[in-house]
Amino acid sequence: GGGNYLLLGIKDPTSALLSFLDKISLRIGSKIYVRGVESYNGSIEIEIGDEIRFITSDIANQLLVKEDEKDNN
Repeated sequence: GGGNYLLLGIKDPTSALLSFLDKISLRIGSKIYVRGVESYNGSIEIEIGDEIRFITSDIANQLLVKEDEKDNN
């Protein structure tokens, strides 16, 4: 399902991962809206600002997030 999340941190911030996150404008404090999961390959469709991105479940598992309740309606 979907939901709004706030990125709090990264579990294992390797330089490769950080550079990827930077490329997709995902930073600590970013608000992430999870649109859904692609059943074909398990990638996760997220929205950051107005940009739609796909991240792998491996990358998602590295992200420390908390639910951002105030935007849920």
